[in-house]
Amino acid sequence: MTVSFEDGTLATDGLDIYQAGTDWFIPLTAMVEALGIAITVSPMLGQADGFYLDESNLFSLDKNSCTATFAKEPHPFDCKQVVTFDDEIYVHAKLLEKWFSIQIKINSFTSAIIVGSDQKFPKQLRRDRDNKYDSVSSRENQAPTDYDETPLENKSVGDGSFDQQLTLGQQKTLLQEESYFRHDTIATIEVLGFETKGFMGGENDIISESSLSISKKDPHARLLGAFKARSIEMLDLTLPSLPLITSSIRAQGLLISNFPLTQPSSYSTRDFRGPLPSNWEVELYQNDILIGRRKASTASEYEFKEVTLYFGLNRFRIVFYGPQGQRKENIEVVNVGQQSTRPAESYYRFGSGVEVDKSNAVTSVAQYKHGFSSNLNAGVSFFQKSDPKTSTEKNYGLIDLSGSFSRFFGTLNFAGNSDSGSAVEATVQAPFDIFVFGASHASLDHFQSPLYNPSDNRYLTQINKVNGNLSLYSFLPVRLDAELLQNTYDDGTQTDQINQRTSWQIRNTYWFNSLSQYSQDEDRIMGQLLTIFPLERYELRTLSEYESHLNTFTPSLEYRVSDKYSYELEIMHDFNLHLTRYSGTFNRLFQHATLSAELTSDTQGNYRAIGIISYSGTHNPRRNDFKWSPRSQTSYGAASARVFLDNDYNGLFGEGDTPLKGVSLRVNQNDVNSETDENGEAIILGLPVHQDTDISLALKSLPDPFYRPSKKGFRLIPRPGQVCKLEFPITMQSEVDGMVQVEKTNGLRGLRNITVQLKDMDGTIVAFAKTESDGFYFIEGILPGDYILTLDFTQPELKDLEFIQITYPVHVTKTGLVESTFDFRASNKRSTQR
Repeated sequence: MTVSFEDGTLATDGLDIYQAGTDWFIPLTAMVEALGIAITVSPMLGQADGFYLDESNLFSLDKNSCTATFAKEPHPFDCKQVVTFDDEIYVHAKLLEKWFSIQIKINSFTSAIIVGSDQKFPKQLRRDRDNKYDSVSSRENQAPTDYDETPLENKSVGDGSFDQQLTLGQQKTLLQEESYFRHDTIATIEVLGFETKGFMGGENDIISESSLSISKKDPHARLLGAFKARSIEMLDLTLPSLPLITSSIRAQGLLISNFPLTQPSSYSTRDFRGPLPSNWEVELYQNDILIGRRKASTASEYEFKEVTLYFGLNRFRIVFYGPQGQRKENIEVVNVGQQSTRPAESYYRFGSGVEVDKSNAVTSVAQYKHGFSSNLNAGVSFFQKSDPKTSTEKNYGLIDLSGSFSRFFGTLNFAGNSDSGSAVEATVQAPFDIFVFGASHASLDHFQSPLYNPSDNRYLTQINKVNGNLSLYSFLPVRLDAELLQNTYDDGTQTDQINQRTSWQIRNTYWFNSLSQYSQDEDRIMGQLLTIFPLERYELRTLSEYESHLNTFTPSLEYRVSDKYSYELEIMHDFNLHLTRYSGTFNRLFQHATLSAELTSDTQGNYRAIGIISYSGTHNPRRNDFKWSPRSQTSYGAASARVFLDNDYNGLFGEGDTPLKGVSLRVNQNDVNSETDENGEAIILGLPVHQDTDISLALKSLPDPFYRPSKKGFRLIPRPGQVCKLEFPITMQSEVDGMVQVEKTNGLRGLRNITVQLKDMDGTIVAFAKTESDGFYFIEGILPGDYILTLDFTQPELKDLEFIQITYPVHVTKTGLVESTFDFRASNKRSTQR
């Protein structure tokens, strides 16, 4: 399961939890690591110790006595709520909520855990620091001091990756019987420092669809010098939407922007668009409510236009289903209510291009936004569209204001065009506990635009919207959103539309219903009902599409034999056409590719038989070959790491160094399924792009406990079509420990907070440690060499003490220390003199 915070920050994407009846048990070690809590768990002893977010918030767990100590008080618990299994301690979710003052929401269908808290966790604080950096030019202190900043090399020609899906089919329709070969290829490579992504698709020897995009992106605004751009895009791109004027537009041209890469252009609606290969399906979920489904019969794009944004967190899941049982998800979070532009900051965006449709219109967009305070920002925009067929040119201007007050968030938009038309739109949204309310009103005065393009005989004069979002998950597993849209025309006529979506869960069954009602010439109702019933390796889905009566009913059953095999059966009946279609699919996941076979027939004698193979290749620069994967890689980054024992201590891999096999890697402090081979090399695929990413080693996987990496880790910003090469030199690093104690009449007593120093032979301090409450100290990471171990005798606590031995020689060989424990014992000077 994925673990995220309420603000959308991802904690980890790999956490295994277990369900017993209605109770959920969460692995304690994995959970505290994901949250960044400094607690050490000992499953064998059934204990855990550390602190929660602050060193004053001490925490300890003793499974044997069924007691947890926090807030300086012992708290007994039901022994059945903490279970040791498979080298891990599993804790009931309700106990974790109590111990750490957090809220845990588990959605087994979406495989997601959402953690809520009044305090911020380390990963959230790091994200805040990253966001804060966006407004300054220096990156000082942004990364951990022991992580190397690793900018990716700008190569003339990068490493590159590609995804390919090949389909061979035979089909019969009412018109003809034919064989065909379908090919879809996406390739990404870096050329002269620019990300270049191309797509080609078609049948047989014909390429019927193609696109090419070139871009350069930097989340820290270091492009174009003083312009501090974050994004430069050329050729195939998407021009941004503008309130009252236009939705997003596919075009071929140029787009330059310093808007944050994840910030939408509008805070009232959002467009979603992207490539959708043949036979793939996509579902869009907003706050766990199904917004819509799209299916591609041939290679094309999916599009969800003008999706309403609600006040607060809007968590979108875009779920893709491949023809071979593939499933992947993209998560986007939009927080309406947080100002899009920070105080005293300015953002700009400019784009121009030829629209990718039959009109070939030339379109230009310019935007500028400025933050005046923490709750008020404003912007101006310009839009121009030239139609070569009619030799007409139309210009539009927009002034927008947005702000928040108390719990209310509002926007005000003023638009005008070159035909003397004008429009004004006001929106307001406010949350009330479990309910979010929104309303908008737009008044148009002879205003025409690509977004509001009335017919020849009537014009839109008013647009009214009322929407709401209701979440009852705190006591009922139900979410509901609804929207009422009313259009008024200059002839006095009105049209109404009601859209309603509901999501609810009954035990293990999930229900999603969408309903639209139109009142034009006559009332018309259209709807879809999707049910999903997952059970172990089975998943039963039924889709019903209806108007005044049931149009189609489609049940499907998927059975996953293992992680590599799956079968799917589907029956679709169309009540209008009196047609029934039967489909069966077999999928097989191999190490480097995915294969599937599908057979479809219907009651009219039509049939289709196809075989599909899909695979992805990423160029490995170390070996000049390809790393193959059954999953798409062109939208992700990659890194090639080499781990070796640095026998000559020069930090470079050479003839005398030893490659280390079986060392695991970590991405953003989370374990990934990648470990080094006999050459000490491993390639990590699927890295998130255009954001800071930390790559380090899992120390527990090193073959010797005294092995330590010379570099704790690397911080880089992965890019598609580029593989970053990382070197991890490993050295033998020893450690020393011992006690600092003073003799008392009742025995030895440890001295707290005493500084123990390790000096080289020149007297330079190379490491130090403070003693704990019992006098114990520990110094690690000591390289081979000769040292002197002593105390800091300038401390007042040592003034009246006389030590038996004040220094120890420490000799560390390349194979480690022979002796590693050194005790300092003292007596009181006055008692000695007597």
